[in-house]
Amino acid sequence: MTEIGTIGVWIVAALASAAFLASLLSTRSNRSEWRKLANILNMLVVLQLAFLFCLLLTLFAVNDVDVLYVWTRSSSDLDLVYRLGSAWSGAGGSVLIMMLFMAVGSYCLANKISNSGTVSEGFQARFMTFTSLAILGLSLILLLSDLFAPTVPSSEYAWRLQSFPDGRGMPISLQTWEMVLHPIVVFVAYALCLLVFASAAASLWKEERDWYRHSLLWARLAWFLLTLGIMIGAWWAYYEVGWGGYWSWDPVETTSLVLWVVLTAYLHSAASLERTGHFPLFAPFLGMVSFVAVLFTMFVTRSGNLWLFAVHTYASVGSGGPEDRFLSLLADDHALLALFALLLIVLAIAVVLTLRRRGGLRSDAAEQGLTLDDRGLMFATLVILLVIGILITLILFKNLDSDLVQNYDELTQKVPLFFSMLMLVMIVCLAWRSLGMVRALLLLGFVSAISIAAGIIAWFIGSDPFLYFPIPIFLASSLVALVMLWKRLLLRPFRTALKAAAPQMIHLGVALLLLAYVCSTGFQSIPATGDQLIMGPEESFDVGGFDVKVIDIEVIDAAPSPSHNYNQVWAVTLDVSKEGKSVAKGVLLENFYLVNETEVRKVRGEVEVVKTLGEDIYLEFDQGDGDRVAVSATLIPMMNLLWFGSALLLLGVGMRALFWNGTKKTAPPT
Repeated sequence: MTEIGTIGVWIVAALASAAFLASLLSTRSNRSEWRKLANILNMLVVLQLAFLFCLLLTLFAVNDVDVLYVWTRSSSDLDLVYRLGSAWSGAGGSVLIMMLFMAVGSYCLANKISNSGTVSEGFQARFMTFTSLAILGLSLILLLSDLFAPTVPSSEYAWRLQSFPDGRGMPISLQTWEMVLHPIVVFVAYALCLLVFASAAASLWKEERDWYRHSLLWARLAWFLLTLGIMIGAWWAYYEVGWGGYWSWDPVETTSLVLWVVLTAYLHSAASLERTGHFPLFAPFLGMVSFVAVLFTMFVTRSGNLWLFAVHTYASVGSGGPEDRFLSLLADDHALLALFALLLIVLAIAVVLTLRRRGGLRSDAAEQGLTLDDRGLMFATLVILLVIGILITLILFKNLDSDLVQNYDELTQKVPLFFSMLMLVMIVCLAWRSLGMVRALLLLGFVSAISIAAGIIAWFIGSDPFLYFPIPIFLASSLVALVMLWKRLLLRPFRTALKAAAPQMIHLGVALLLLAYVCSTGFQSIPATGDQLIMGPEESFDVGGFDVKVIDIEVIDAAPSPSHNYNQVWAVTLDVSKEGKSVAKGVLLENFYLVNETEVRKVRGEVEVVKTLGEDIYLEFDQGDGDRVAVSATLIPMMNLLWFGSALLLLGVGMRALFWNGTKKTAPPT
């Protein structure tokens, strides 16, 4: 099987090379034979990648530990669904499945472009050239990843083979439905960004007016799936693994947010291009940058040891300074070096194609000016979104040598300030048609004054001014978006109302999410005596008016296995009440430990979230002294609002994609 898999990867690389050359030649020739050949080769790439993916799934289904990738990530005692999910849990498997999604999407969209009649014949050839180039680059990365390498005993891991002959298994914290689904959703979003990149690049190579019609729907789907993937990951972190929160500003989380910001900017610019013809260069530039951000996120995931606080990573923490760690990574991991090269190539393509078209982005900027109308406000929105992405990235790199807490504190404090500027512009964008520009600007000044006053008052009373400053802005933007949503829902017929309401749902969802984020991270409550309290049965403590009582503590011995590498389970039962009235009874928490003569290691700690209308009671524990436990309880406000805002955001973009049918003709700029 290892030989079949390795040969199959070489075949993919050969087919991708041939498809790229055929596509490139078709751009230089008027003969349709080259384009047809490229299309056939792309279809063969799809079939070969599908075969390799099915082969990989089969190897995991039967737990073929003769393949090193399977042995390191699966075991015979693992449930089938988690064995299959393990196939895309590593670097090589994730590249394979992303390539499959990219190849399928590229092939289907290329044929749709060919049959559409809305663009020139050469557009399809240019589109296939860029998709083939990306798939070729990823095929080389897949080759260097050695996905189907055999399991050969060596001094590096010989003792592990003896200890785990049926596979090392999957960490118990990953054995959840969220971690099976989350990567797939995100990988599809990544793949769709390639379609956006190729369409945009093809339009700039040779000017194509209606290029966006073939990518805007897929960009919306990518944005939807990326948002959904981020939310699934946040849900998992909050409810499953006991990280104490839903967002830790890990490098991969942070770069995923940067990608989300870039996609948001692209969707706004493309929608404006669709309606009015504005931003003919900004829109394709942002479309290309979205795929650059995808490759950057992949690079950060594979090079997590650049950051000393990384959680999502396929690598271990390195030593030395950032430059030493970076050079060591590229020297030791040839697949990572190839990924870095592909990132630079795609970035260079985006920059060169943009600059060679009529003066680059400066022409778009000069066209927009500082006019206070839809065009000027949209330009301000795009600039602020780009600045947010750049600032977040710069802070992330500044904190290469910081610890998790330092990075978390800085980004938690500063990012809401960045987004508050965006929300101020959104208030004017949503309100000026109803109120008039003068009144909309007066509303902007009023909200800004309240925010500044809130920050000053917080500073005088010894609180964090950066925490209080954005709250009035997020609250005001939520109210304005809610009013606009209500006005759209009153339209008739109802289909028209839903179509018009979709953007306002998105705006309201984002505003509510930002408001809930600031409040849930900035106003958490813990017991006055500290984060953890050592307690025994029938003992209790108060947190924010809630009484948390330990009812029972039980210690259970367990037989360890590769996928359940613990031998002791601690179970704690808690009751929660408020003012004598029961809020939750019999709340059961279980922690899993590996106990031996030299250490006691917590393999996994469960959490329980007791939900009330306005706040969550976040419960967790650890071993204490003897038969006592260290209980932690935290009140986290506005979590229901956060999940509601997320759901509203997803619903809005889903409706936006559902009711979108494009435009027949791009309106000329005014």
